[in-house]
Amino acid sequence: MLRQFSYALVTLSLILSVGTANAQTFVVSLATAPKIIDMNDVLFFGANAAEIGNWQYIYDVNVTSWNFAPRFTLSGFNPSLIVNQRASTAFGNGILTQKWDRTAARSSNVPARQNYGSYAAAGPTWLQGGIPSGVGGFIQNYWHAPADYTVSAGTDFSGGFPIPDYIRAGFIENPTTLSFNSKATSSTAQNGLIATIRLVHPYGPAGITYTGIQFGNSISGTVLGPAVAPPPPAVPEPSTLALILASLVGSAAVLYHRRRRRT
Repeated sequence: MLRQFSYALVTLSLILSVGTANAQTFVVSLATAPKIIDMNDVLFFGANAAEIGNWQYIYDVNVTSWNFAPRFTLSGFNPSLIVNQRASTAFGNGILTQKWDRTAARSSNVPARQNYGSYAAAGPTWLQGGIPSGVGGFIQNYWHAPADYTVSAGTDFSGGFPIPDYIRAGFIENPTTLSFNSKATSSTAQNGLIATIRLVHPYGPAGITYTGIQFGNSISGTVLGPAVAPPPPAVPEPSTLALILASLVGSAAVLYHRRRRRT
C-alpha cells in the first residue's frame, strides 16, 4: 500500500511538472510606472516637447510556451487620442511605431526599421538610421537593451521569416481597441520578452484589457492604461464653499468700510 502511494505521488508530481512546463502565458505589464511627461523627459529620455503634460505608458509583452501570436490588442480606452501617433501611408492604417521586438533588436532589414522607434541591427545600441524625428518618430528604447528580446526559435509557416518577426505598426481596430499584427506566424513556442510598446495619451491611469490571440486560442488580462474619459473636475466640499463665501463676504465688507471712510 505504501509503495503504491509513493508511485501515485511520483506520477502526480510528473503530471504537475509537465503541466507547469507546458503552461501558456501571455502577459502585458508595465515596464515602469505611468507618469506625466515633463521637461526632464524631453531633455534626458527622448520625449517630444509636444507630449509634455500627457501620460506615458510603457508596456512589456512577455510569453511562456506561446506560439507566436498573429496579433494582440489593448482595449478599453480611446486610441484615437494617442499623442505619439506617426501618420504615414507606409504603414497602411498603422499609427503607432514606437515599439521594439526581436526584429528591431537584431535584424538588418532596412525597410522594417520604419516600423520602430529605433533599431539595433544586432548591436548593443539603439540607433535612428532613417527613422524620422518628431512626434511618434525616433526615440531610444530606455527600458531594455537589444539583447533582452527573445531570440528567434524557428521560421514561419512559409519558411521565409524568422520567429518572432516584426510586429507591424499598431492600428485602431475599433473606437476602443489598438491592435498589433505580426508579419510572420508559427507554431514554434516562444518564451520571454517579445515586445515593448510606448503609448502617450492625455488620460490618466485606469484598468484596460490586453488580449494575446493565437491559432484559435486567446489569453486576456488587465493592466493600467488610459482611462476611457478624463476625470470630472473637482467639486469643492460644502464646508469649503462656505469658507470661500465667508471670505468673499468679509472682503466685500472691508472694501465697503474703506470707501465710507474716504467719503
